[in-house]
Amino acid sequence: MIGLVNSPTSMRFPGNLTYPRFCVTLMKSMNILFVMCLAAMSAMACGGNPTAPSPAVHVPSSTGTPAPTTPTVPTTILPVGSWSETFSGPLSSRWQISDYAAGVGGNVFSPARVDTSQGALGLCLIQDRNGGNFGAEVQSTDRYSFGVYTWVMRASSTSSTPTGAGTEPSGETSGVFLYAPGSETELDFEQEGSNAFKEFMHFVTYKNGRVVDHDWVQVGPTIYQTFHTYQLTWLPTSVTYAIDGQVRKTWSKDIPQTPAFIFMNHWGTENPTWGGEPTPGIRWMWVQSFSFEPR
Repeated sequence: MIGLVNSPTSMRFPGNLTYPRFCVTLMKSMNILFVMCLAAMSAMACGGNPTAPSPAVHVPSSTGTPAPTTPTVPTTILPVGSWSETFSGPLSSRWQISDYAAGVGGNVFSPARVDTSQGALGLCLIQDRNGGNFGAEVQSTDRYSFGVYTWVMRASSTSSTPTGAGTEPSGETSGVFLYAPGSETELDFEQEGSNAFKEFMHFVTYKNGRVVDHDWVQVGPTIYQTFHTYQLTWLPTSVTYAIDGQVRKTWSKDIPQTPAFIFMNHWGTENPTWGGEPTPGIRWMWVQSFSFEPR
């Protein structure tokens, strides 16, 4: 999701959307005592069990070199052919990790919060008591067009391992989606952490910067307890959203046509109507695999 704050009862749009994020904030300073406490919490929450690899999680502070204020724009080559990735090791050259401070919702994205050491892609989110949101994002280096896009994803929870037990505190959004600058094309699967809707998946289709259609489907608590398969079929005349092989929604009006980048992100919110109020601490979104088949 880029540049949208919405709920089943309300939708709001930014006045000046820019690629790829519309809200730039400065990292708020933290006192030394809190940084020490958050560092200790990171070690406990992100370490998993003693025998599992411990993903390296960056605990932000008010010192050091700040993240860039703008992301690196990927190339615009249109690849051909089917491909897939299981995220069982370092990311391939098809992907780049976001590293900038202009993330959606005022989030700071950093490669230090991306983990591939546990057989899945882990995107870590840290929320601090001073209102800071430190998320993670991965995007494709190329644009893609019509085809079938499939993610196997576990939405945000406190589990520091892909299959561990975890709860879902308020204050986050987990998203897998396609995006072209200015939302010329934007096709979203997004799950948000407000208490009323954290068990729902939100489908959204944009064309030329405006919402064409959107809907919500209840998945249940397993949306953040285990992996589900989310499949998007984008054709010149229709867009279809499916979960675990079951078609949940198809739209056939105003279908976007502009090739788009593939995104996966996990970011903090501070909005009771979208994502929920922040919960200081650490949580993870996991993606087990991705595949693309052109059509």
